[in-house]
Parts: sequence; structure tokens; C-alpha cells
Amino acid sequence: MIVARHGPIVPAAYDAPVRVGAGIVAIVLVVCFWPPARATAVTILALPDILSLGVSPLVLISGEPTRTKHRLPGMDADLYVPTGTSNVGGLVVTLGVHPLDKLDPVVVRFVSALSRAGLAVLVVQSDALMADRIETAEPRRLASAWEWLSAQPRVDPGRIGFFGFSAGASLAANAATEPEIAERVRIVAWIGGFADARLLAIEMQSQHAWTDRGWVPWEPHDVSRQVFLKALTDAVANPDDRVILESIAQAGEVAEEPQSLAGRAVANVLRATNPQAASTAVAALPDDLSGYLRRLSPIESADRLRARTLFMVDRSDPLVPSTHTRSMFAAVRPEIVDRYVVLDLLEHVQPTRTISAIEMIRDVRAITAALASILLQLDPSW
Repeated sequence: MIVARHGPIVPAAYDAPVRVGAGIVAIVLVVCFWPPARATAVTILALPDILSLGVSPLVLISGEPTRTKHRLPGMDADLYVPTGTSNVGGLVVTLGVHPLDKLDPVVVRFVSALSRAGLAVLVVQSDALMADRIETAEPRRLASAWEWLSAQPRVDPGRIGFFGFSAGASLAANAATEPEIAERVRIVAWIGGFADARLLAIEMQSQHAWTDRGWVPWEPHDVSRQVFLKALTDAVANPDDRVILESIAQAGEVAEEPQSLAGRAVANVLRATNPQAASTAVAALPDDLSGYLRRLSPIESADRLRARTLFMVDRSDPLVPSTHTRSMFAAVRPEIVDRYVVLDLLEHVQPTRTISAIEMIRDVRAITAALASILLQLDPSW
């Protein structure tokens, strides 16, 4: 006789909860152990801090990072390190020229969220940039900060990148091409930088931006114009000429004319009233001034960039025309581009613009994907 053997009969009423429970366990395991899923989940939890919504759900899971103050060549810096003992990726954050203070609540919330998400974050505050000076030595200083971070305990030296805001994005891109670190920088995240300082000088002075349709009216923000024109006048060696140039920039014509060749050349830029005149004046700048602008321009070294690049930009940016980000995106090698994101939520570099619900959903999804990609690129386990 053959006897059929059966296991215990499970009532159907209990079958659904078992399946749901198994599904939840599977999801938890995927989120915990598969880096792409983990990066997305952590980013979603960090978004309230990144968007300055006033709550910090990620702190319930990861705890507060430790913050230590440091003095590096030409800059102050704060290092945020997440809790735990495992190795982590690192990020050098530069806020650009005329920035928020590194202890501003907006900056602290953003940097703390990145650290709670699993990164050692070094937020730097340059002496020169705090004084509204854009110096050609700044990329080298940022590269030194990158090397300093790579030597810190728990930081994986193969998983370190840059995150640059505004002019900081341009300087970070330049820093990533410094020969000592170019092959080791993992990622460069760019928000609202300029690609070509010479073109930006023309756009600032003429109040026109260069686009696919040619020159179109563009009204630069007062802060942006002030900083960039200060950079031009500061590059003139003669102190008396600098005083005259500042008067021209503020009040137009003055009785006294600059005495040096460089002073007169910059005066011609400051007197230009249309794109054609400004272009001619910038093209006529002496070699030292023209070279200064070229050295600031990341588009000049775009072919030497080896790190993964992630571009984000405000569609209607009043500080730097969004076309600069597009130009930089087009200039780097296609295989290193992680993504190129145009947003309506940003006001230059901060996500504070009032937009429609549909635009908000679209932009938050894009920001989430971008930040998750940064975390994934810097995750030592990936």
C-alpha cells in the first residue's frame, strides 16, 4: 500500500501575512545589502535636511556625525565623520565665492545630512573666496584639501570626490585636473558653475548671455556682477588704477584715466555697453589678464578631467547663465558624465524657488537620483 504523506496544512488566512512578511524581509535585505538600493533609501531619508524642511529622519538611523575644525593651507575647514568604525567615502565641499559661512544653518544641515548618509565630508572656507577674491591658486589649494582628506582615518582614498557650488563648482573641476590627484578623484558634482571666465566677463558687462540663439538679454545678479568685476580690477597691479576702475564700475565715466596698459584695457571692458563691444574689449586684454581668466576657466582643462562628473543647474540662473553648465557638459568626455540635470527648483544653488507641484515632483526625483548616484560612487562596498 502506498501512503501519501503531506506536510501540515496552513490555512489560507495565514498564507497572506506570511507572504507579506517575507516580502518585507526581502525588501529590508535588499535595502541593507545592495548598495544602489541603500544609496537611494538613504538619500530619501536625507532629503528633508537637504531641502531644509526642518526635520531630520536620517539622524534616527545613523546618529549625529562628529565635527572637528582644521586649518589647511589658505582655508579653514570642518570635517564631518559619520558614526561607526567602517571605512567610508569622502567629499570635499566648496561653497564658492561670496559664500554662506560654513557654520550657516543651511550649510550645516546639508553637510551633516551627507555625513549621516555615510560620507566623511570636508567643507572648506577659503580665505580668498571669503574676501571675494578668485585666485588662480585656489584649485591647487582644493587639491591639497582633497589629499588631506584622503589621509584621514576611515576614509577610503579611492572613494573621494568634490562637490562644488557656483564658482566653487568651477574651481573644483579645475582642482580635479591637478596632476597629483587627477587619476584618483572619484566624482565631481557641479551645481551652477561657470565654464569660461572670459565669456562670463562679457555676459556680466553686456547683460546678455550667449545661447544657441545668439546673444539674448540677461540680467546678472548684483552680487555676481560685483564679485566678477572685482576679480578683473584686482588683477590690475597698479593700486591707483584699481581705485579708478572701481569708480568706473560703480559710477560710469570718471575724469581720471588709468595709467597702466592693464588698467586701460579693463576700463574698456567696464565701458562696454553691448556684447560686441564687450567681446572686443575682453579679446584685447593683455596676456597676463587674459591668461588669468583662462586659468580660471574649467572648459580650458575639460579634456584632462578623469573623474565622473555630475552636472546640476538652475534653468533661469541669475548669477551664472545656465548655458555655462551645458557647455561644460558638452566639453568633457562623454564616458565620464554621470548625469546632466536642469532644475526649476533651484535659485542658483539653493532649492528654494516656488514651483508647481508637477515641477516639484520632477525636480525632487532628479535631485534624489543625483545624490544617490554620488553616494553610490563613493561607497567603498560598491
